[in-house]
Amino acid sequence: MTNTKAYEKLFSRFGETTFNELYSLAQVLSNITNIPLADKCCFNYETLLYWYDKHFEVLWSIIKEKIDVVDDDGKVL
Repeated sequence: MTNTKAYEKLFSRFGETTFNELYSLAQVLSNITNIPLADKCCFNYETLLYWYDKHFEVLWSIIKEKIDVVDDDGKVL
């Protein structure tokens, strides 16, 4: 599953991410887009990447335009 478009774009934007980081972002994106997201217990890293891949076009436009990565000091990376 790591050879998907979603994985490649997420990795290039955020670098290595944990399951918890990706799930937290998915929760925010789900709230913005109203795309259903199952409870955390229903996912593993692979199925979460599938969720991103399945909804990639909608999610990526929001990530690209509205989601910034910041360091511990609050500086945008």
